[in-house]
Amino acid sequence: MLVRIAESGPPEIHTGTRRRPPEPTAAAVRALESVARGRRGLGVWRVGSARHEAVMGLWGAHRPAAHGTAFAARLTPASEPVTELLVGVHAAPDLPAETLAQRLSDLRARNTAPPPVVPPHADARTGELLETGIRLAAEPSLEEILKTLLESARRLLDSPYAALGVLDPSGTGIERFLTAGLDPSTARQVGEPPTGRGVLGVLLSDRHTLRLDRIAEDPRSCGFPPGHPVMTSFLGAPIIHRGRVFGNVYLADKASGPYTEEDERVLEILAAQAAAAISTARRLQEEHLRVVELEQLQGTVRELQDVLARGMSEERSLEELLPSVVGHALMVRGVEYACIAVAEDGELVVRVAEGPSRRALAVGDRTAEDLEVFAAALRRAARCPVEVVALRVAGELVGALGAAGEEVAEDGVRAMLSAVGNQLALAVANGRAIDAERERAHAAVALQLARANERATAEGFRRAIQAQEAERARIARELHDEAGQVLTAVSLHLRVLEDVDVDPAHRELLTDLRKEVVEAANHLHDLITDLRPAALREHGLASAIAQQAMRTSGGTGIHADVSVDALPDGLPEETEVAIFRVVQEALTNIARHSGAATFSVTAATEGDLLRVVIEDDGRGFDPEAVTSRHGLSGISERVSLLGGRLHVDSSPGRGAAVIVELDLSRL
Repeated sequence: MLVRIAESGPPEIHTGTRRRPPEPTAAAVRALESVARGRRGLGVWRVGSARHEAVMGLWGAHRPAAHGTAFAARLTPASEPVTELLVGVHAAPDLPAETLAQRLSDLRARNTAPPPVVPPHADARTGELLETGIRLAAEPSLEEILKTLLESARRLLDSPYAALGVLDPSGTGIERFLTAGLDPSTARQVGEPPTGRGVLGVLLSDRHTLRLDRIAEDPRSCGFPPGHPVMTSFLGAPIIHRGRVFGNVYLADKASGPYTEEDERVLEILAAQAAAAISTARRLQEEHLRVVELEQLQGTVRELQDVLARGMSEERSLEELLPSVVGHALMVRGVEYACIAVAEDGELVVRVAEGPSRRALAVGDRTAEDLEVFAAALRRAARCPVEVVALRVAGELVGALGAAGEEVAEDGVRAMLSAVGNQLALAVANGRAIDAERERAHAAVALQLARANERATAEGFRRAIQAQEAERARIARELHDEAGQVLTAVSLHLRVLEDVDVDPAHRELLTDLRKEVVEAANHLHDLITDLRPAALREHGLASAIAQQAMRTSGGTGIHADVSVDALPDGLPEETEVAIFRVVQEALTNIARHSGAATFSVTAATEGDLLRVVIEDDGRGFDPEAVTSRHGLSGISERVSLLGGRLHVDSSPGRGAAVIVELDLSRL
């Protein structure tokens, strides 16, 4: 929120939104004027004080969380006729007001340097550069980023023609070529896109901006192909992010004369903005693919469990079950070949092998019953990275799952192969059990299989939780390092531009844009916190659940009642993570769908029975018609993996209760 205080008249309040702010009370005016006229130019008011309530009232019905600490900081020198104050609320309940005041003082000290002098004729182009940077940073689609870059470059640099060459993986040739300014008929006459010869090829070997007044006079030029428009002036710049060249952007035939040094700087800024946006878009795309892969893995494991369950009930042989397991292994990203070897008489014998694009060990090949020997043989045959997963039943090596491909050594792929291997161990155990059943009593075999199944299920649960949490932590880290830093940089640039001597309309536009960027950064911070709950490791399960409930309450205004002291200490880490995620998902459902005024989270123990209840007084729903929209499928799956029971008590109009019961003696 920005407040402008003139020498006379009421303060002007700008909220950055379309809603009209309330009229400030006399107490609020006195509080803000004390900051604007004071020597320090800074005010911090504790929760509960009269000044705090007065300043919080500036938001009206849309006031922030009441537990936050309100503050105001002077943005312009007190000697100027109009003083601008930045008014906000720091939402951390445990941050002392003195600490917040010191942080604000330090921030103001760093930002009080004189603003850079911008030539008057550059204001319009600077503003458009800024808007383009914001559009690029906010665009998740790589295709749209490239289109925005081309059109903005043409407009900003008064050029009828623009092009962008995307480099191939080797960085020595152009893999993809996009143009702007050529009509369809001219593009058809030109024919095949360039591959990197002539002037365009200069930027492939020299990572510096290239400016030419006359292309034809440059000795490196190789002329234009038939049908290509004749172009005179040229300006090109590489798109580089963290030392890696993504491609080059080219412009030709500036309408107002030759390209200048200032044009070079503008194009370099555009290229830098595009490079950061491209990197972020690629990372977001990679994270999306990884999340999809994790969901596919969970589905694959469930499908394999169904296959094994049917095989057990139908007493199918091991040879009948293994091809299905190998087929699922080939579904894992990066796996180009997979095989299963079974331990027989001191050797590992390949029973099934498949690979659409690679050939390695064949069915019937044998190695010593040693995983390193088996991996070496597979590596020699495949001539690429390999991964071998040991198949063990009751501690005994019964076989191995082998995979080959350029990406199988990545942590995510290894975790997925390990989860498939757990189910494969069950298949081997099942095949052995069926064979042994013909020789021993049915009861003894059933007991052995049940124990192996229980151990494999527990291990599968542990690995699945580890893989999910590792993926969440990595996504949170990447979002913080990439998107978070881009938003922060854009916000700082906006702050500097607000101080430039521009007309009030432009300044207000810049202020609104900066507030939207800050709001996006805050939403990103909340997402990172949900993905990586540091409180769970630092303070324990009970404290993490309490903090999550308070965050839900603070973000929605729903009153929270938390009583989870009965949660026992010393639970396995995977169990604590699963319980926390169950509560987190239930609270998310309450926030999104319940329309409740209050909710509660309670925990109680009776002997070895732990009961966790998440309840709300919202609109309720019909449990018999539950869909994935309510998120109960994920809760049910986690509770099932824990070996617990889930009960949902709800009906339309009378709230809902999610009840989880766990037998602690089995954890």
